[in-house]
Amino acid sequence: MSLSAEQLLALIELGPIRDLDLSGGQYSGLKFDGLRADGLNLRGADLSACDLSDAVLVDCQFQGARLSGAALSRAHFERCDFSGADLSAASLDDGWWLQCNLSQVQASQALMHGVTWQHCDLRGLRLPEQIGPALWMDCEAAGLQAVAAQWFQVQVRRTSLAHAHLAQGRFEQCAFEHCDLERADLSQIVAPFLSLAYSTLDGACLDGARLEGAIFNYARLPQASARGARLAQARLGHTHAQGLCLSGACLEYADVSYARLQGADLSSAQAKGMRVHGADLHQVCWDGCDKQDLQGDDIPRLQAERWRADARWTLSAL
Repeated sequence: MSLSAEQLLALIELGPIRDLDLSGGQYSGLKFDGLRADGLNLRGADLSACDLSDAVLVDCQFQGARLSGAALSRAHFERCDFSGADLSAASLDDGWWLQCNLSQVQASQALMHGVTWQHCDLRGLRLPEQIGPALWMDCEAAGLQAVAAQWFQVQVRRTSLAHAHLAQGRFEQCAFEHCDLERADLSQIVAPFLSLAYSTLDGACLDGARLEGAIFNYARLPQASARGARLAQARLGHTHAQGLCLSGACLEYADVSYARLQGADLSSAQAKGMRVHGADLHQVCWDGCDKQDLQGDDIPRLQAERWRADARWTLSAL
């Protein structure tokens, strides 16, 4: 049976608590000053508007709990399960979450300044419209819904965002590196200088996206679509982009050196000054493409890069 609010506060005064069944408890508006706890069962509990700032909670259960309007600033959560919980309008500022389950969590209008998620399950998480600064590492966020969101200084690494819906979003000083964005919807995003280096974007949609100066180096883009995208001065070096559709895109002064663009569609694209040194351009469609000042292979550079020492010149042969 759950403790009353008075009993719980009295117990906390004695020091760290552990292995308590508080499921379904009514703790709305309570201030848990620097709570230290391990193994709490708070399934279905009402913690709305409570203060858990600076708390350290390990192996706790919050499934279906109500934490709307709660203060979780600077809190540390490790191996905690929040699946199905309500975190709407909660403050998560500067919090650190390790190996936590946040699947199907409602976090609309939450404050997420400086939050770090590492090895967390974020599938079905409903995010607020404004996010960042934030750091996500090694998380599972396939199918994430964040249409028309505004992200600022969000760094995402080694995270699955396959089939994510990020269309019409604005991404400023953001990076999705070594991420899985297979078949993600990034259409009409505004993301100058966005880094997608080493990420997988097989079949992704970037139609109409504003990606001036974006970094795609070593990314995978086979069968992706970037119709009408603005990729001026973007870097696509060493990308695997077989069948990439760039019809009507702006690629002025973009660098696609060593990219694999076999069968890509650049019809009606603007490719003025684009660098294609060492790129594989077999069966590329150039119909109506503006290739003015296209910078092709630098032959001396290619020769130098392909040079290999003769085996007869090794020390063992001397």
